[in-house]
This record gives sequence, structure tokens and C-alpha cells, in this order.
Amino acid sequence: MALLKKDLDTQLSTKVKPLVLVPDTFLQRTPRFKHSQYDAPCPVSEKSFNVMASMVTATAINARFDYIEQPAYQIFDNELFRGQRRKFWKPLLKMKFPIYIVSPLFGIVWPGDNIGRYDLPMEDMFMNWRKRQLWRLVIELFDKNKCDCVLSYLPTLYDNVVRAEETPWFRYEPGMLLIHQQALLSIARKSCHRSAKLAKTKK
Repeated sequence: MALLKKDLDTQLSTKVKPLVLVPDTFLQRTPRFKHSQYDAPCPVSEKSFNVMASMVTATAINARFDYIEQPAYQIFDNELFRGQRRKFWKPLLKMKFPIYIVSPLFGIVWPGDNIGRYDLPMEDMFMNWRKRQLWRLVIELFDKNKCDCVLSYLPTLYDNVVRAEETPWFRYEPGMLLIHQQALLSIARKSCHRSAKLAKTKK
């Protein structure tokens, strides 16, 4: 196990600033306390925003969408989120590290944005998102965040919806995110974005 982890850390350490994609979860919750939002590392274009907003408008009733004004990383509730919010998600969001949730309702969600609960599987939506070329938003986020590759922790169906063929793309099983956490935190701390931000602060 130690050797496996070392190999994975070595493999990930070659990535300067990856765009990280993770899935939403069927398990969702309403947190007991109000939690802070975290600003996204970059804005999405008006065109991309309108594509995603139109899907939410068209699908919200069938998805039983309930806006509870809580950040996404607090609502989703499986092993990728539960118990990981304080030690993994909060540090990455504070550093504005480009890690995004792929969602059948929203398309792509910044985990620090306020959303709500919904009941909608990707199986019902993947063709709609393919037609709307959700992969173009992945390329947009990739370029705006100056990333060098995509690390996808998405199930196959989710991955097929957003995969950008011409982009350096590495896919892992969703559970591997738990094993990669420390390596991703290390990358975030020494990323180009983080270094530039610190340099501006010192001036």
C-alpha cells in the first residue's frame, strides 16, 4: 500500500495545475448550520452560464430541486465529501484550486457556490448535456485557470459527457480521490495560481 501511494504521488506530482472533476452524489443533506460560500477561481462566460441556466429552468421541477442556499460541498454526502469537508474541501476552495463537481442538473458546479438538493441521475440527462456540448465549458475552465491537464474522478457516463478529446486527460475511479487527497493539496499549495496570488499580496 505504501509503495502504491508513493507511485500515485509521483504520478500526480508531474501535474503543475490540473483541472479536477468529481461527480455529484445521490446522497444529499441539509446542513444544520449556515456555511460560507467560497468565490470560484474564475467566472464562466455568459454563453456557458446561459446554457446551464436554461437546463436548470427546464429540469428543476422534475428534479424536485430545493434551493437551500448552502454551498455544494456541504450538500453532497458520500465518502468523497463526508468527513473530508474540513481537511480537504475547505483548503482547496480557499486557495481557489480548480476542482469542480459535474452535475446532471447544473452541468458543472463550483463546490463553494450555494445550491440546493435535487434528485436527478446522469442517466436521464447525459444526452441533453452532450447536445449542449458541456465539454466546451471544461475547455473554457481549463484555459481560464491555466491548467496543464484534467484529472477526472468521474464515473464513465459522467466522464463521457464532459471529456475534451484534445486535452491531456487522466481518469481515475471516484474512490481514488480519497487516496490522492494529500497529493492534490500539495499541488494546490505550490500551484502557479497560488504563487501569483501570494506575490501580489506581498507587494
